[in-house]
Amino acid sequence: MDGPRRAARDGQKPMSVDASGAPASGGTAPAVQTHWVAESGALDVFVLLGPSAKAVGRQYATLTGGTQLPPLFALGYHQRRWNYNDQDDILALDKQFEELDFLYDVLWLDIEYPHRRQALFHMG
Repeated sequence: MDGPRRAARDGQKPMSVDASGAPASGGTAPAVQTHWVAESGALDVFVLLGPSAKAVGRQYATLTGGTQLPPLFALGYHQRRWNYNDQDDILALDKQFEELDFLYDVLWLDIEYPHRRQALFHMG
């Protein structure tokens, strides 16, 4: 595990950042001054130092949790065509896919498919 938890576990002190405007170490120019405000009164700041972009990604995932994979069907083939005529048209399409041994995961019925080709948000 990278970051502050590893540093504490290894007996190191967590890093602190001095943004008070004191001269940068070894130099005469003042350090960058910054002012942060949180409306709730508490401000948590996490600085992910890497040392590489890949390490920053791992540190961020450790801090926030990893990205979930999408549902399996979402990664498959989606068949869509504007304006299927009727249920028989869709069943014929499904039969054609079956005859060709072509697998699909989703068959989209566009917004004009409902009763009398009314859009889903038809107001009349």
